[in-house]
Parts: sequence; structure tokens; C-alpha cells
Amino acid sequence: MSSERITPESTRAQKFQALTHLLICTGSNCGGPPPGRVPKQALLAAWKADYLWKACHLSFSHCLGPCHLKGNAYVLHGSSVTWLAELEEAEYLMLAEWAAACKRERRIQALPPQLSRHVLERFADPETLEFERQGS
Repeated sequence: MSSERITPESTRAQKFQALTHLLICTGSNCGGPPPGRVPKQALLAAWKADYLWKACHLSFSHCLGPCHLKGNAYVLHGSSVTWLAELEEAEYLMLAEWAAACKRERRIQALPPQLSRHVLERFADPETLEFERQGS
């Protein structure tokens, strides 16, 4: 399998296009946030009040991984993905403020600098990754 990007035969515009997509893990099974820690209702209220859907589509997933961490989310924009981990309630709300800034400026804005310590290098370099199980 090639690491090249898949090129569609034809470009199809999705009906509800947005600048970016924020996906937040709400699971609590594998070290994720305890129920209620993700301020889901506050985020939905912010998206509805400021109509942020076109700037940043918001989705929630019960399992986003990596499960050994908690408070996971990712921001997807075109071919760029930024993974965030160990988010707390205030940092989720920063993402709502960030989405509002994207809408106001009509373009993707840099994530707040306070989130830089939460950026996760999600995927390994295939040259250094050990694919076989170690030990028993």
C-alpha cells in the first residue's frame, strides 16, 4: 500500500461543507474521561448559539483512541490532522472560542497556544516502529 494520497476520479462537494472538523472522544472505557467531563452540552450550545457548523463541524465519538490517554480530540482540515490529548473542560471550551475565531476570520486560525502542550504525535515513523510483539 502506498503512502500517497488517494485522488478521487471526480470531486464531489459534500452538501454541508465546513472549514474544519473537530471530533471529540466522550468514551470512558479505556482511560478516557469520566462521564460528564467533556462539556458536551456547553459545546453544542456554543455551536448552536454562534452557528459555528460551517466554520468547524463538531462530532462526538465514544471511542477515538488512543485509549491509554484521556481527553482526546482531533482537528481535521484537508490533509492535516492535529491530535490533542489529556484535555480538560476549560480546554474544550477554548476549542469553541477557536471555532468562533475561524468563523469570524473566515479561515482556519492557529489553535490557541495553551493547547500546544496537548498536541499528540499520534502515528509512528514506519522505519522505527516495532511491529512484532515483545515479550510474553
